[in-house]
Amino acid sequence: MKSKFGLLILACVIVGSALFWYTQKEPYSTEVVVNSVWDKFEVQSTQIGVTDPVIWIDVYKKK
Repeated sequence: MKSKFGLLILACVIVGSALFWYTQKEPYSTEVVVNSVWDKFEVQSTQIGVTDPVIWIDVYKKK
């Protein structure tokens, strides 16, 4: 009985790990995310701070 319970827990851990790694297959960086707004919105400019952790996104229409 204990071995079946242990195998069940091990199977759950393996399946959970596989699902986690499958959903995390595409790495995201700050630069990729900031650059993605160009395709979705009317962006005038973007800037990522080098020394300060600030992201600036200027848009043509505020709405």
